[in-house]
Parts: sequence; C-alpha cells; structure tokens
Amino acid sequence: MLSRTTTTLLEGLVDPRNESAWRRFYDRYTPMLLSFAKRVGLNDADAQDVVSDTLVTFLQQYRAGRYDRARGRLKSWLGGIARHKIRRCLSKGRPVSLNASGSGDGPGLPEPAAVCDLDAAFEHEWQLQRLSEALEVLRGESDPTTYQAFDLYALKNWPVDKVASFLELKPNSVYISKSRMLKRLRHILEWLTAEEE
Repeated sequence: MLSRTTTTLLEGLVDPRNESAWRRFYDRYTPMLLSFAKRVGLNDADAQDVVSDTLVTFLQQYRAGRYDRARGRLKSWLGGIARHKIRRCLSKGRPVSLNASGSGDGPGLPEPAAVCDLDAAFEHEWQLQRLSEALEVLRGESDPTTYQAFDLYALKNWPVDKVASFLELKPNSVYISKSRMLKRLRHILEWLTAEEE
C-alpha cells in the first residue's frame, strides 16, 4: 500500500532526529493544507504561513504527548489546528465586535456558517488527499495498460471507443478495466480510512 502507514509515520515523528519521518509527513499533508487554506480565501503568503504554523504546532504538540488516538482521529486533530490558525489569520489586524450580528464597529464574530464552511472545506480537501493517495496506490499495483484505460475512461472522461482505439483494446476490455479498477479503488479507500482511524 502506501510506503509508510500513518501509524508508522506518527511513531517516527517522536524522534526529533528522524528527518525522514518529518519529510514524509510534510510531503503528505502540506499540499492538502495549502489547498485548504487557499480554498477558504487566504492569499498565497498567508496560506504558506498557516501551513507552516499548523505543521510546527502539530509536531510540537505530538512530541509533547498531547495527541491520543483513542480520543480522536488524526484528521480531526490536524484539522482543528489548521482551522484555528486560519481563524487567527483571518481575524489578524481586524477589530472584532462582541455583537455576533456584525452591526457594531467591527465585522463581528464569524457566523456559525463560516465555521461550517471551514469544516466543509477541510473535509473536502482531506477527501481529495485520500483519493489522490488511493489512486497512487492503485497505479502502483496495476498493469500500466489497465490503469491507463481506467484513467482515460473513468477519470478523464474519454469516450470508450477513443480509449479502445488509443490503447488498441476492445471496448469491452475498457469497460472491464473500469469496473475492476473502481472495485479495487473502493477497497484501497476503505483501507486508508481504517488506517486513519
């Protein structure tokens, strides 16, 4: 499956000298966190700062023993840190009114919908990250032609006849490739979800 499971990766982060574990963690979660920060409206510089702050805070708290897998998932904990950093960034330098309606001098406290939007945006990016990881695993364990048929037909929406012609396959083979790949992709996604929990 993935080169290192989440459990093994987290265990490696305990040792401050394990730069390899930090690099894998950084590489795995930075693109998702960066996309999340930009999705909710941060400019590139602020998004980069939020991601750096999130990862450093995560690592410090993890090494201090504050993360307990029995009490919550990595996704919830990492997402909570990221949402907190984003809220701080969004409110930085702006007066905040105690009036939640925003009818005072400042912009008011964030509406509950804004919090839900952060939650929804994080969940969206997390699911995209998981799908990307699953596709990477699927690509690595599949026959290249079978995966390419799946990719062109199911992911890139090429017509079946075009895929069959391009790969010199029968149209039925393209259909079968798609069906088998989707079934395997579901299993990989289930495995990733179980690994996360």
